[in-house]
Amino acid sequence: MASGKNTRTISPVDVPSATPETTPELTPTAAPNGVKTNGERTSNHLTRRRGNNGSTSRTQSPDYINEQLNRVLYALDAFKKGDVSVRLTKQDDDIFAEIAEAYNSMVEMIGGVGGEVSRISKVAGVEGNLKARASAENAAGFWRDMINNINGLVDSIAVPVLEVGKVLKNISKGNLDETFQIPVSGDFKVMAETINKTIDNLNLFAGEVTRVAQEVGTEGKLGGQASVPNVGGVWKQLTDNVNTMASNLTSQMRDIANVGTAVARGDLSQKITVDVKGELLQLKQNLNQMVDS
Repeated sequence: MASGKNTRTISPVDVPSATPETTPELTPTAAPNGVKTNGERTSNHLTRRRGNNGSTSRTQSPDYINEQLNRVLYALDAFKKGDVSVRLTKQDDDIFAEIAEAYNSMVEMIGGVGGEVSRISKVAGVEGNLKARASAENAAGFWRDMINNINGLVDSIAVPVLEVGKVLKNISKGNLDETFQIPVSGDFKVMAETINKTIDNLNLFAGEVTRVAQEVGTEGKLGGQASVPNVGGVWKQLTDNVNTMASNLTSQMRDIANVGTAVARGDLSQKITVDVKGELLQLKQNLNQMVDS
């Protein structure tokens, strides 16, 4: 998990000299009660030596202490401003080396977390890859928890959206058996209920159209009407159109049937009067002509 930024390493010459605009130089203060001093702090209170590398006088020097503290303060000031590219170098095997190592590890991890957050926001939020997740491999503690929470946020959004896509794909293929089944709350619950209500209306409408078509077209039961309650808009228009078609077919076929029955009984006084078009109009004209002749 890389931070994606270039790093800057602080060397002694990189640290700005103490001015009002930069970090003020830290000078030795009076030793606490009970601490012996002969004009300079002892190594026990200034640094923690970790080995004997011949630099005792240097590591105990107030100038060295101030230099190291200024470097640390410079790095912390950069961190405070959101710059995690600064790195501290180790000059001696002392407490400042430990501080440098701890600081560098911290900003490396934080930079990696920031890079992962930026990556997942682009991949999931911009590119629409809702199956992508941030990696918490090199994060620990609070930072790992934060990445896990971000992944949880992506999950809470991605799972319902992917479910909606699956249901809509089934609808487009004519499969009205599957509904939104994932338990959700809030706006996602409203969305799920709307989609399921739409599927219910489609099933009801399809069932009514099938029933009317079967009664009129297959069973010969004229006068059937589709009934789809509590619908509006295009669903009501479709229902009304189906009922109009069934009603027209009923009136036309009954008028033709009545005239045909009368002719069969020898009654040639009746004619087809219903308003028809197309092939039914031709049938109407032929029957009426037959009655006239």
